[in-house]
Amino acid sequence: MFKSLKKLGLAGASAIAYAFLLSAAPPGENRIEVERQSRTDAVVVTKVVLGSAEVESGLYVSSGRVQPVTPVEASDDWLRNVTIHVYNQTDKTIAFGQVTLAFPETGDGSYQSPLRVYNITLGRIPSSVAFSGRTGKAIAQNPSSGAISFAPHQTLLIDVGAYIDRIAAQVDNMPIEKLTNCIVRRGTFYFDDGMKWDPSGYWTPDPAKPGTFNHMGRGYFPGDKLPVWPPGYGK
Repeated sequence: MFKSLKKLGLAGASAIAYAFLLSAAPPGENRIEVERQSRTDAVVVTKVVLGSAEVESGLYVSSGRVQPVTPVEASDDWLRNVTIHVYNQTDKTIAFGQVTLAFPETGDGSYQSPLRVYNITLGRIPSSVAFSGRTGKAIAQNPSSGAISFAPHQTLLIDVGAYIDRIAAQVDNMPIEKLTNCIVRRGTFYFDDGMKWDPSGYWTPDPAKPGTFNHMGRGYFPGDKLPVWPPGYGK
């Protein structure tokens, strides 16, 4: 079910900046911020919904205009009611992806105070490229992770509530109901042919070195034409 991110972290300075900006939400108000997105990205967050209302979360919404990150009033279980809309901009089918939820109130990103995050993992890395870049050996994947086929120009809905117990276990230094700030980041996405994308660009597998990839270069996009930007603008 698609309506349905281990501890990574923002670089220290970025995490501190996010914590400073986001921790000032008044009591009873909550913020969701989506990391900066680009026209050639494989996937983009097109909408964040809390309950039945769309949340202003820093998305590009028209030519040259970005939403503010607007606080919303919410109850203690607000995260349970968040749905993230993720759109595949490419002409290729996605087999695996990760979306990271970062919680800046839990730490400043330093060694002494790590930032707690949760990785929402979708699908399975194609077996043809599921190798460690360090050892070249096959990597173990979670046997309970089902396959996905995230088709070109389709939208995937991520129901954060489906992961709420695991998020609470990962955010182990404060009660989950006390969290008022969330940053949505996109991780690595694999296409069914073995190519992958991350925020640094597109990568193709090196057949001579299992687990390693070659960067496709700045400006590359796997499609006949660049996508409409922002997504849906002008329609």
